Amino acid sequence: DCIKTGSWVEQGLPFFAAEVIYSQHIQFAEDIAGHHVLLALGNVANLCRVEVDGNLVGYKVAPPWQFDLTEFVKNRSIELKISVTNTAHNLFCRDPKPAGLLGPVTIWCI
Repeated sequence: DCIKTGSWVEQGLPFFAAEVIYSQHIQFAEDIAGHHVLLALGNVANLCRVEVDGNLVGYKVAPPWQFDLTEFVKNRSIELKISVTNTAHNLFCRDPKPAGLLGPVTIWCI
């Protein structure tokens, strides 16, 4: 299973203004000790918070939408949580703007 990305407007929520939490269990194919683990969210509208196994990795309110997960990945298996919040624009305006985790979401182990 993958995190479903895309604008909430295109997913039938044109006037939604709040937070959505994306959660994904990730199993790495190999032991990643000694590797850097990087998360790239592609594009986000409007701000995001990232957690690994309940530990706060950080917040972003502007690009680049990237996070270094290295110090948070202790095992081959993690629970990734991405919270995305948009502005109230779509709630009050007639011209909805893209909102949500627009993606693509990628994780690199280097």
